[in-house]
Amino acid sequence: MTEAVYAADGQLRLPASMAIDPLKPVGTPPGLRDERAAQAAKAPFERRNPIEYRPTRFDKYWATDGTLGDVALEKIGNSLHGVSSIGRFVLGEDHPAEAKPPPDVRFNPALHERPSDLGSEATGDAYKAAPIAFEHAPGLKGEASRRIRARIDEVRRRFASCDSRRMQELLAPAEANMTELQHIERAMANGVDPVQAEHLMPRSADRAYDLARRALWYAERQLARCAAVPGG
Repeated sequence: MTEAVYAADGQLRLPASMAIDPLKPVGTPPGLRDERAAQAAKAPFERRNPIEYRPTRFDKYWATDGTLGDVALEKIGNSLHGVSSIGRFVLGEDHPAEAKPPPDVRFNPALHERPSDLGSEATGDAYKAAPIAFEHAPGLKGEASRRIRARIDEVRRRFASCDSRRMQELLAPAEANMTELQHIERAMANGVDPVQAEHLMPRSADRAYDLARRALWYAERQLARCAAVPGG
């Protein structure tokens, strides 16, 4: 009877004289890392990810792999990129977008929604409601402050008979805005940031010039009353 090739446990039957089983892994030489042993020792402490993700062809359509904050930042970046792209398409590469100044609007205090915002005698800024048209500052080379100074001197001469303290109170806003104009004109003469020179300085000068004109208009109306009274 021919002996069976496999033993009862299914393993290959080998001669009893063979000391090495060719199907069993060979030991690791001394001094080298036994990868199989290390993996076997680590396996009990590792758990397979229950939700194993496999990349698909639709991954490129996801907004982001991050949090909601990452999504918001990504959308902001895309929006800014879109605005710059539209600007280049409309204005061209050599024509960057520029801010436009606000339109001139004639001031009418009677049409203001909240008259309390226009100032009052109690707060000392009733001059802000002067019913005069808005005017831009006539340049930033000294002309604006020169005109305000000339009008202040004229008011002082015309109403010299009035109480000096009352006159100083009425002319104080005009003088303060004239000083602001002088600061702006001095800064423009000595050189400032180009963006400020183009946008910030002209707007600030217009506001100071307008407020000074309103303060002078109001001062003249108030001082005319004391001039009409003998002895002021």
